[in-house]
Amino acid sequence: MFDVTFSGFAGDPVKGWLLVPHEQAPRGGVVVEFIGYGGGRGDPLDWLPWSSAGYVHLVMDTRGQGGAWRGADTPDPSDNGAPSSPGFMTRGIADPRTYYYTRLFTDAACAVEAARGHPATVGLLLVTTGGSQGGGLAIAAAHLAPSVRAAMPDVPFMAHPRRGAEVTNSRPYVELSEYCAVHSDQVETVFRTLSYVDVVNHAKRAQAPAFFSAGLADDITPAVHGLRRVQPLRRAQGHRGLRVQRPRRRRDPAPAGPAGLPGGHAVGDTR
Repeated sequence: MFDVTFSGFAGDPVKGWLLVPHEQAPRGGVVVEFIGYGGGRGDPLDWLPWSSAGYVHLVMDTRGQGGAWRGADTPDPSDNGAPSSPGFMTRGIADPRTYYYTRLFTDAACAVEAARGHPATVGLLLVTTGGSQGGGLAIAAAHLAPSVRAAMPDVPFMAHPRRGAEVTNSRPYVELSEYCAVHSDQVETVFRTLSYVDVVNHAKRAQAPAFFSAGLADDITPAVHGLRRVQPLRRAQGHRGLRVQRPRRRRDPAPAGPAGLPGGHAVGDTR
């Protein structure tokens, strides 16, 4: 296990854990994992499944987060301090160049390149994964980092965020509604900025195969606006974009939100 630091957006230091297995799996690989909203990298003992199964595993810390359910060690020095709703959804949202998720998506792509540069990953295929916010980052990284060979997003967040704000009052999407209620003159500016980080737009441009999950009763990352928009991409884009793979075995979706997927892809997908 290595306590790692790599350069993210604007050269800001981003922390992570790198877990290298004692023995590689027969068809070994590299898994770069991103974390759900409000959480950070926590303790390395939180992340044993992938390395125990024989895969190199990099867990990216989440800048500025880590106060909700798992600790973090990465600040967000590039935050411009502009007024925002409580949370992270509207930080710097007046401009794509200052938006919080622009920084986080850049960090995700940099995490892939940092993993690819470690000697333990030489010659191995690289996969991105994560749940909720982490699922959205897994999709973005699959587009922005050319070395990604597959993506496994669980209940991905930031897919068609305007629709998310319309259909749920749960956090974090309600942060958008709260901000727009106060800043009614900025509604179109807000959703223009969000279009840059809408992972549907990233999925259209990625070239990797993907295995998605969805919580059909999920009011945090509603499947109605997530997978429904992503699944037709291969057909609509002439076979460009993330290619959604149909599993040979049916896996029941999460009964509620991201908490319904405690192990994410790590339990079943090592197969």
